[in-house]
Amino acid sequence: MKRRHPLESRTRAFTRVEALACLSVVAILAALAAPTLAGLRPRSDSAACVNNLRQIGRAYQIWGHDHNDDPPYRVAMSEGGIQAHPLAGNTWFQFSWVSNELATPRVLACPSDLQKRVAKDFGISADGGFLNSGFRNNAVSYWVGSDAVRFVPASLVCGDRNVKVAGYGYCSAGISDAGTILMRPMAGSVWTNNLHGLWGNVLRYDGQVRTLSNWNLTTNALSFGDDNGTMHLVLP
Repeated sequence: MKRRHPLESRTRAFTRVEALACLSVVAILAALAAPTLAGLRPRSDSAACVNNLRQIGRAYQIWGHDHNDDPPYRVAMSEGGIQAHPLAGNTWFQFSWVSNELATPRVLACPSDLQKRVAKDFGISADGGFLNSGFRNNAVSYWVGSDAVRFVPASLVCGDRNVKVAGYGYCSAGISDAGTILMRPMAGSVWTNNLHGLWGNVLRYDGQVRTLSNWNLTTNALSFGDDNGTMHLVLP
């Protein structure tokens, strides 16, 4: 009886043609999946941004429980707030006042904002300290709405920094260099295109987070409590 050579029982290896065919199939599948995978990142970043604003909203609400539901910029310094404080025109200073309630400064940086650094804590260390001069506004992606008041639940407390500012001026919270955006219809683009496209996320005084287009923002100015057609922001 003829015995088979051991090598004959081995599985036959891929030929060069078969290997090239497999690589071609993999390349085609990768090309088909790429647009889907690319689209997942912006949606994920936007969801994280919304979550950041919700956490900021909770922090302001917790702080307000001991201050008649007012935000720090509406409470006098003698009462523990920062109204008329010389540093109140700085966004980093505004957020530092609710640092205990925020717990971490990481929520102050939007994942889509590649120009910002993510601080590790609210310390002063050059290695991630939010209060270090290398971080501060460099670690903040959101403005503070200095016109927001507790008796207007829809007034805007915070939002994405990609807004078009018409100028700077005095606001009702006593900040002399607050950014001004025009909220009237046909006033021109409000959102810029460097974060989420021509739209942005905003936090309302009642804790709700909304994603607004330019049209939504400008045509709903009255519901935000800005009946004079302007809104003032402390920008990072």
